[in-house]
Amino acid sequence: MKKTVLSVFCFSLSLSACMSAPRPYDGFIGYETSAHSSGEAGVTYVDQERFSWEKMAGKAKKACGITLRQSPDMIKMDVLEKQSFTRDVGIQVPIPTGFTATGDTKTNSGSTGKPVSMMKPDSYHQGEKVSMKFRKIVATCSIK
Repeated sequence: MKKTVLSVFCFSLSLSACMSAPRPYDGFIGYETSAHSSGEAGVTYVDQERFSWEKMAGKAKKACGITLRQSPDMIKMDVLEKQSFTRDVGIQVPIPTGFTATGDTKTNSGSTGKPVSMMKPDSYHQGEKVSMKFRKIVATCSIK
């Protein structure tokens, strides 16, 4: 059960990681920037450990470009820190409990042609913790 939950969670994170632009930090992955002075900024970028340091540096550079309003090609970035870490991530897991009649009916396409009652699945959500591996890059950026 936990493997299925982890697979679904990782799949949804991987889909969001395929976006071309980096996303703001949401408590798990993304970037945070701070403007230091005119033409300079700091960036922290966190993503799943499965991404290479080079790919993460590229996302951090794009985040700097967003903050400094320049294309990434015009950004000089100095990496100050690289860190790998593990964090427990809380997720909600749907647990099936049965079915409930919706009150709707449809005609059975079988030989009898009798109306069939429509059902919807019932479930409750249970909180689970999953350990996930992340990487973090901290850097400073400036316009070339």
